[in-house]
Amino acid sequence: MLSRNIKRYGDNFRKMIHAYYMADLDSLWAGVQDEVRDSMPMDAARIMLDDRNNAWMQQLPALMRGSSQFVAVGAAHLAGPSGLVAALRRQGYTVEPMRGQDAQLRK
Repeated sequence: MLSRNIKRYGDNFRKMIHAYYMADLDSLWAGVQDEVRDSMPMDAARIMLDDRNNAWMQQLPALMRGSSQFVAVGAAHLAGPSGLVAALRRQGYTVEPMRGQDAQLRK
């Protein structure tokens, strides 16, 4: 599926994958913005990203109370000013990327 998406979406998708593996949230956000601008109305993007992130932020603090947690979401929900990483950090949480074993993807 990943290779099919790379063929379909091309260079920007490849850059987003690289940014994700490098934990480069600024580049990831730039790629998300390019994809959103090219594929959906801004109202839809707000619902798909911002509103869903806000809903997560209503639930996550209670789920994380007292212990570290692993939270998995789509990459587009991580980056940007309304992304979950920024939102959690604004509330005082330490957010660190998971580092995978596949060094090939980090090139």
